[in-house]
Amino acid sequence: MGGRLPESLETLFIKNLKKMEFLTQHKHDLLEVLPILLSCDSLTYLPFLIFPNPIHLEIENCENMESLLVSGSESFKRLSAFEIRKCPNFVSFLREGLHAPNLTSS
Repeated sequence: MGGRLPESLETLFIKNLKKMEFLTQHKHDLLEVLPILLSCDSLTYLPFLIFPNPIHLEIENCENMESLLVSGSESFKRLSAFEIRKCPNFVSFLREGLHAPNLTSS
């Protein structure tokens, strides 16, 4: 696998992982659920170019997270649940903002 996530991955739960890096050359089209808790101190932004079809997204206690890198309005068309909590440095959605027409829980 060489440091890559399996292409068939549908859920990725990240907790207490302080140093993390996402390789942007690999997309994970099947990933639908992505909770990130108490993690990502090494990241200032989260590149959603590699997670194009999330349904549930949760980001909590990510101290240095400043923004989500969203690529076009298609990135969140399936998103129905989205939460950002206790991320004191979070300020924005980069580029076009957040287009989530099916969002039912925030």
